Amino acid sequence: MAASSILIVDDNPVNLKLTRILLVNQGYRVLTAPNGEEALSLLKSFPADLVLTDIDLDGMNGLELARAVRDRWPRMQMVLATGYSDAAAEARKEFTVLRKPYSIEDLDRALALPLPSDNVLSFRDGTKRGKRPT
Repeated sequence: MAASSILIVDDNPVNLKLTRILLVNQGYRVLTAPNGEEALSLLKSFPADLVLTDIDLDGMNGLELARAVRDRWPRMQMVLATGYSDAAAEARKEFTVLRKPYSIEDLDRALALPLPSDNVLSFRDGTKRGKRPT
């Protein structure tokens, strides 16, 4: 089942706004937060089906946020996004990682949960990334 409500976390206001517009236009209910601390606060009052977070955030980074969300809400889905491969290496061991810049098709695929039976998300370039733990 695909997520219907999504929390987007990104400290870049342009990325936050553009991603929000894309997802709202596709029918998702969308909340936004500029950092991990505000995201956790929002989730206490407004639980989302999925959190889409940038990894490179000021303060609590996206991987720390993803782990905190998993600890508090283990059934909430997480997708981490980054343009930096070094930052993604550790995150890929635990979460789905979406490489920036991503296409709308890649974003759709990342948000269409659950993941395929092999638990690996395939991208338009033919690579497979983001192995999820079972």
